[in-house]
Amino acid sequence: MNHNFFKVTALFSAIWLLLGAGANAQERLSMEQAIDYAMKHNATYLNAGLEVKKAQAQVREVTGYGLPQINAAVEANDYVIIPKAFIPSRFFNPQAPENSFTPVTFQPKLTGNMNVSLSQLLFDGSYLVGLQASRTVKELAVRQQTMAKVDLIEKVQKAYYLVLVNEERRKLLEANIVRLDSTLRELNALYEKGFAEKIDVDRLRVARNNLAVETDKIATFTEVSKSLLKLQIGMPVETPITLTDRLAEVTQSAEIDLNSKGDFQKRIEYQLLQTQLTLNQLELKNNRAKYLPRFFGFASYGANTGVSTYSNFLNSNNWFELGLVGLKLEVPIFAGFSKSYKSQQLKINIEKTQNTLAEFENAVKLQTIQSADMVRNSLSALKVQKENLELSQEVLRVSRIKTQQGVGSNLEIINAEASFKEAQTNYYTSLYDLLVARVDFLKAKGELK
Repeated sequence: MNHNFFKVTALFSAIWLLLGAGANAQERLSMEQAIDYAMKHNATYLNAGLEVKKAQAQVREVTGYGLPQINAAVEANDYVIIPKAFIPSRFFNPQAPENSFTPVTFQPKLTGNMNVSLSQLLFDGSYLVGLQASRTVKELAVRQQTMAKVDLIEKVQKAYYLVLVNEERRKLLEANIVRLDSTLRELNALYEKGFAEKIDVDRLRVARNNLAVETDKIATFTEVSKSLLKLQIGMPVETPITLTDRLAEVTQSAEIDLNSKGDFQKRIEYQLLQTQLTLNQLELKNNRAKYLPRFFGFASYGANTGVSTYSNFLNSNNWFELGLVGLKLEVPIFAGFSKSYKSQQLKINIEKTQNTLAEFENAVKLQTIQSADMVRNSLSALKVQKENLELSQEVLRVSRIKTQQGVGSNLEIINAEASFKEAQTNYYTSLYDLLVARVDFLKAKGELK
């Protein structure tokens, strides 16, 4: 019995450990994996995909109008009060007064009819244009999905870079605390031996405390930036994540050709405007097609009855077949100039879209130039901040050696620590600015992937 008890206990313990491990499992994400995850879970992008499916259904809906239309109808009527017709009384009695009428009934108490009708559109200019327009609407939805994808990639990349930078800053601040703790112990030992003043120890302890507060703050910022990334990719915010890309590798891949000129035709926004222009032109074509005749074919087959009793109503001998076939031609003649005024409005919409296209071409050129300048400025700033970081690190190293040898000031170490921390902050701020500028530059050229 004890043996079975231990086996059951071990089994439940294993299950508990597996469940616990699953609940706390870290999601490891590279940049590419984060983007792939976003494509499957981001609500905005998923909705754009649903719009594509909706547009596909609209194409089929419009196509259906040109297919045969079949309808069936069954009708039964019970005239509780039968209507009467009035016949001149002389029709029945030549001696009746001249202006007198006799009420008679021609309507059976019970009537019924059933029929199946078929209609087929043979020609309609608006229908043909509508088919073109529905396909263009689908194309518009596909391009809107592509634009949603580009926007999503931009947001994910920027959020991913922010996490990498914040994590690197947190690691450096933690290393700074370790180094400052070591310096504080050394200075405290000198103070106990009478070779340092208490005020120097207190100053260093204040610097250490401030650094600890800033480390906690950047740790919070790191978690917030991770939550922002999870929000962008559609991941539950409570899911722990670990980023697998390294900042050094990302920085090396940030090198791009700034002299290459952007092609506005690569921009999805330009393609969307082109599609919108096509839709405007099709709408004008559709309005003009309304001047053309419409041609239909139709057929109907059924039966009807008229009896006075319910028993006879269901008797098949009292039902009589009927059927017809025909053609119908509708020719628009005059509609109060409404189509003409509608065409004027549509022509204005086309002209407005063409103006927007011309303006967009110029705007893309400006965006490409400005974003390239931002990358250059960020590269220059990063170079300066990297040099400042190296210099401040060297100043801190020399200050510590001088203090250990008794020829330096403790205040000098405190100032060197503060300068080194500031240089670190400036360096990583410049690095993030460069990564963001690179994303903006690639988007401006229509090459963000």
